[in-house]
Amino acid sequence: MSVAVFISCISQKDSALALKKIGKNSILRRTVFMLKDLGMENIYVLIGEKGKEISKDLMKSGATVVNGIDYKNYSNFESEILAMERFYNYYDYTLYLTLEPYFLNRPSIEKLLDSKNFSIGSFKGKELNMALLPNSYYSEIKGNFNNIIDAFKNISGEYSKLSLTKKEVFESELRCNMKLTIFKDEKFFGPGVAKLLRLVDETGSVKFAAQSMNISYSKAWKMINTMEDELEFLVIDRKPGGSGGGESNVTEKGREFLSKYELLVKNSRAYTIELFKEIFENYNGG
Repeated sequence: MSVAVFISCISQKDSALALKKIGKNSILRRTVFMLKDLGMENIYVLIGEKGKEISKDLMKSGATVVNGIDYKNYSNFESEILAMERFYNYYDYTLYLTLEPYFLNRPSIEKLLDSKNFSIGSFKGKELNMALLPNSYYSEIKGNFNNIIDAFKNISGEYSKLSLTKKEVFESELRCNMKLTIFKDEKFFGPGVAKLLRLVDETGSVKFAAQSMNISYSKAWKMINTMEDELEFLVIDRKPGGSGGGESNVTEKGREFLSKYELLVKNSRAYTIELFKEIFENYNGG
């Protein structure tokens, strides 16, 4: 089951909450770290108000920022759908989150992911803006709704309501981060290049991928060219298009290499986290 995480920070309220500091990190950055610790690699943050501040806050976090489309003129729902449509066809499910601080914790997220069907988080019977959504429903959305979850409920009234765990404060725990880099004659592939390649594969645009990663178009191509030089095969099929950047597609060999790297990262992270917990258990109240 492939899952993409979408965190909505388009509105003024959500943007302000995203940047609120708990200790040294913002609520949003803490949320991204927690999701990555759970093995979630494809994390997209939808931005609108305070977009520049959020992009800066998320630098080197591993999350991808996506501009809410015409968010000043559209409703949050319309802006989110337009922003997400580039990506959802590549995954089986969407883990849709707004910043509900008391419920953004490991037990709650794990419960949603483990449900493996259309599920909405709740607390004391009240539904929250946190849900696991089957991406096959997106094509059936018609009309305007208060939010994406309501749109999915309109398509199918059958869903699980999951009672989530409420925690009054964010827990600060010792954690580790693992970065896998592949070398040949020189370093050419790691988390940044993998993210770039994944975004190009999803969007068909190096320019859009570079913008989402907050890097220059020329730097993106330098990363791609270095990878191709080291591997001695093309990873991007180029179709020139002038100032718009043209169309770019990841080649089969490029997609295969990316998939193998992502599998290596997934398995290595799972092993490293368990080993870390075992070795450092006394430092987290164990």
